[in-house]
Amino acid sequence: MNILKYGTSYYVEDDIRIKINSLYFHRLFRINQFKNQSSDKERKELSIFYEILDSLDSLSKKIIFEKYFKYATMQKSKKKDSFLHMDYVITHLSNKEHAKKLNISVYKYSFLLEKALRMYITELAYKKGHQ
Repeated sequence: MNILKYGTSYYVEDDIRIKINSLYFHRLFRINQFKNQSSDKERKELSIFYEILDSLDSLSKKIIFEKYFKYATMQKSKKKDSFLHMDYVITHLSNKEHAKKLNISVYKYSFLLEKALRMYITELAYKKGHQ
């Protein structure tokens, strides 16, 4: 399976519908925050997220979870849309801030984040291909 990177997004070459980026994780964060208002399908996606995290090595798990969940913030959007997924803005830590919290260089952090995201999408592709 070949993983493609375009900007900050990662795709599976054989199935470009399988894609992860910060918006993917923001969506999962939002689902986590509003579980009781989420659909069964959305809760299933969140469940898959946690299953995949559990299968990753501890450093990769820590990088993904902390960056996109633990230190993420959610604020009410200034736009007055009627959809729940548009009412909030999710912000995660920048690479520089997270590297500082982990006490590693930004260069090393970027390398570790890319490795973690590649492992994550590989596992996601496996789960989606075998459901």
